[in-house]
Amino acid sequence: MLSLRTISTRSCFNLIPKSLLHTTNNTWNATSRSQLKKDLIKESGVKRPATAFILFTKAKRSALKSEHPELTPTQVATELGSKWSSLSEQEKKPFVDQYNENYKDYKSLMSQLENKLPPKRPGNAYIIYVNEVLSEMKDQYPDLEHTEIIRKIGENWKNLADQEKVRYEQIYKQKIAEWKKQTNNV
Repeated sequence: MLSLRTISTRSCFNLIPKSLLHTTNNTWNATSRSQLKKDLIKESGVKRPATAFILFTKAKRSALKSEHPELTPTQVATELGSKWSSLSEQEKKPFVDQYNENYKDYKSLMSQLENKLPPKRPGNAYIIYVNEVLSEMKDQYPDLEHTEIIRKIGENWKNLADQEKVRYEQIYKQKIAEWKKQTNNV
């Protein structure tokens, strides 16, 4: 049973499988959007695809074990790792291609699950400001690390004129009103 906050019955929550939400008196109890996402992933069984190296080890482990039955699991893993390292890019290509294909399928399934979730709550005025100026700051300071750029943006926000901050607050209020309208959360 999920129950950190109570959410009224809404059209966007009809997309979420009822098995993930506990109903009481026509009310949906749910935790956060991220918890709903985790529960959807768990229920659907979607998992990240195995890496190219793991696909290689799955393909070669049984042959290596039959050739050398005396090897311990640790020794088998070490041997497979050294064989993988010695492969050329051309020899690794089928495993990498298989991984890329599996990853494409995974991303497709994840986007389908994401579409079943209610919309994300918009970020506050500061987050809107960061999103607006981040790319400009990256262009302006290409040698700085991301954390340093964020620190500079924070300093710029502190020094920003009050009327500019009010503009971002108004944008936030508009976005939150749209979000509430979408989720019938008024």
